[in-house]
Amino acid sequence: KHKNPIDFIKSLNSIYLLPFYKFVHLKDVEDAHKNKIKLLVWTINNEKEIKDYYEKGVDGIATDFPNLFKVIDIKNLKTKVG
Repeated sequence: KHKNPIDFIKSLNSIYLLPFYKFVHLKDVEDAHKNKIKLLVWTINNEKEIKDYYEKGVDGIATDFPNLFKVIDIKNLKTKVG
């Protein structure tokens, strides 16, 4: 019925989308935010990809290694999406 995950989330009156991170592209983040949907990705377990997805503007990142966030200087990273 729904070809677009954003349409599906809206049909459920939900405000969260939690896809596997490898399925998420910058346009997906932009579309989610335009529709006031929070996009949280899972499960990223390396520093580079955590940085990459933070910079894409995702609203949350699940990881098996939360200590990676201590290594990354999130405050100085810039997101591509507001």
